[in-house]
Amino acid sequence: MTTSRQIMSRGARTLEDYYIEGATDAVPYTTTKDWKRAGEVVARAFEKNAYNLFVTQHCSIEQNIADFQHRCQELVENNTLILEADDFAAVAVWIPPEWDYYPYPDPIDPNLRFAEDAFHQCAEKFFKGGPFWHLTMLAKDPLRPEVKGATSKVMKPVLEDAKRRNIPAALECIDERAREIYEYYGFKTYETITVGAGKCNPQGYEEEGGQGIKVYYMIYNYDPKVNPVL
Repeated sequence: MTTSRQIMSRGARTLEDYYIEGATDAVPYTTTKDWKRAGEVVARAFEKNAYNLFVTQHCSIEQNIADFQHRCQELVENNTLILEADDFAAVAVWIPPEWDYYPYPDPIDPNLRFAEDAFHQCAEKFFKGGPFWHLTMLAKDPLRPEVKGATSKVMKPVLEDAKRRNIPAALECIDERAREIYEYYGFKTYETITVGAGKCNPQGYEEEGGQGIKVYYMIYNYDPKVNPVL
């Protein structure tokens, strides 16, 4: 099912421009609209993540794959850029700066809605409607042998573009290990949000009075002097 809410263009550049660029030998990634393969890689990578376990209510891997494939299908149909490297060893889903932030459609789990709304508020708070790259998903295929450099192939070209254009890149980080990886690429944490406070423990299991799960809004190449937070 396709959501009726579309990503609206900020500028003249189209998504097809990016897909054409990704088809050349000048970049280390490949652009793809294969939402089935992308969704499966993301689902397997996120399967045991505490945040994912909590918001999906510990669903089966088959249901998890189906849900992420549906999400990736919606993103593809709403003009989002999917990059893959080394035959889907790594996948990144980016929203280019010419396009608005794309929220989850209704209906969704209230805990996911809470986090999504909080992250959207972060984008408004820090960027005030200005352009930025938005990383929606990043995953390595856990069923594949280690492919050195695959993640960098779908990350560094976009971050280099952000630097060239002097604009930020932002993401929502859902665990500490991922946070370390993003810090390696130059992202910094600007907001910490607790999801499921009083409902679950940090491992994503239901627990009355639990601490909840900490998630992070991280930004790359951000200058608060350009967009000071009021």
